[in-house]
Amino acid sequence: MISRKLKGLLPLVMCSVVSVTPVMAQNTTSLKHTLVLDNLENPWDMAFLDDGTMFYTEKCKGLSVLMPSGETKALLGIGGSTGYASTADDLFCEGQAGMMGVAIDPGFAENRRIYVYSTSNMSNPHTNRLMRMVVSDDFSSVSDRTDIVDDVPYKMKASDHPFGGPGAHNGGRVRFNPGGRVPLPDNWGHP
Repeated sequence: MISRKLKGLLPLVMCSVVSVTPVMAQNTTSLKHTLVLDNLENPWDMAFLDDGTMFYTEKCKGLSVLMPSGETKALLGIGGSTGYASTADDLFCEGQAGMMGVAIDPGFAENRRIYVYSTSNMSNPHTNRLMRMVVSDDFSSVSDRTDIVDDVPYKMKASDHPFGGPGAHNGGRVRFNPGGRVPLPDNWGHP
């Protein structure tokens, strides 16, 4: 037996379901897309300058930049990568770990800084690091690497958890908050 209150709500619920259905069933064939890059290996993150310049990471390869002209420049490779202006041999890819997040400093026009988050074997146990770098004026290289945060945990050993190999459940993005500061979790000790 349905109570009076529920009977009164039933037409509203039915009306809601009926009115949502057409929205969910809309024809999406009019959507269009443009292929910007292809043949990437595990692309992870991207960050844009106002002119369309796009910095991007590939988890097991490194950091590159796509210029508005369509030219791609390979800036910083992880250990074992080839074809990059430079490589950082301490950076590596394993499981879900590797070169991940990238962000452009809000003051990039003046300081040329970008921030990259990647897995490193510089310490034991291995860690994830947030690094700051300076991009050359011609976007052909990065320099002045400064490891800002160097102790984000990395899973070194396999476990019986699903996808439990080394580097499992690893990830990281870098973003600036509206005030222009890198948002870090409280336990990272930022001011």
